[in-house]
Amino acid sequence: MPRPAPRSVPAQLARRFTQGQLGQVPQPPDPKAGRWVRLLWWSGRISATAFKGSILWTWIIGVVKLVLGVVSFSPFVIVNGLYGLGMGVARFFCLATDEERRSLSSQYRRYRWIGVAVMIASLMYVGYAVRLFFSSETTVYSSIVAIGIATIVFIELGNAVYQTITQRHNPSPLVSAAKLTSLASALTALALAQVAIRQIADAENAGNSADGWGGLFCGGLATLVGVFMIVYATRKSQLVHVAEGK
Repeated sequence: MPRPAPRSVPAQLARRFTQGQLGQVPQPPDPKAGRWVRLLWWSGRISATAFKGSILWTWIIGVVKLVLGVVSFSPFVIVNGLYGLGMGVARFFCLATDEERRSLSSQYRRYRWIGVAVMIASLMYVGYAVRLFFSSETTVYSSIVAIGIATIVFIELGNAVYQTITQRHNPSPLVSAAKLTSLASALTALALAQVAIRQIADAENAGNSADGWGGLFCGGLATLVGVFMIVYATRKSQLVHVAEGK
C-alpha cells in the first residue's frame, strides 16, 4: 500500500487550526443531566472554540499596535506589536490535534518549547528596554494615538482574563501553557499601557527612561514566566516518562 504524500507546511498549519483543540474535549453530559450540567458543557465547548478566535484576535491586536507604532513613529510600540504577534504564534501551537492529545509526554514537550519561545521573546524585549536608557530620542504621541494604544492594551488584558477564567478547570498541560503565554503577553501590555497613560497625562515630561524601567520590569517578569514554563514542563515530562516506564 503506497504511503500517503506528506502535507505541505501551510496545509499542516491549516489542519492544526481547523482540527486542533485547546486541552481536552469536554465529554457530552448524560441525557438525564440537569440544565446546569448541560449549560456547563456547552460553556466548555464554546470557550474551546473561542480560544481559536482569540488567537486571531491576538494577531489583529499585534497588527494594530504595529500600525499605531508606525503612525506615531514609536519603535517602542512597534516592538510591543511584534512581541504580541510572537505570543499569538506561541498560543497557536497550544492547539493540539487528536493524535497529540493522546500523548501526555508530547504535550509537555510542546509546553517546554512554548516556554523557550516566551523566554527568548521576553529577553529580546528586555534588551530593547535597556536600549531606551541610552537613547536620546523621545516619542510624543498625539492624544488620539495614546488613547488608541490604551484601548487596545485594555482589550488585550480583558481577553487574557477571559481565557483564564473560562479555562481554569481544564487540566490539560497545553491549557496551562496557553494561560501562561497570555500572562507574559499581558505583562508587556502593562508596560505599553503605562506609556500611553503617561503620554495622556503629561506628554511634555514623558521620557525614554520611564519607558525603559517599565519595559525592563514587565519584560523581566515575562522572562521569568518563560523560565518557569521550561522548568515545570521538563519536570512534568520526566515524571510522565517514569510513570510510562513502570
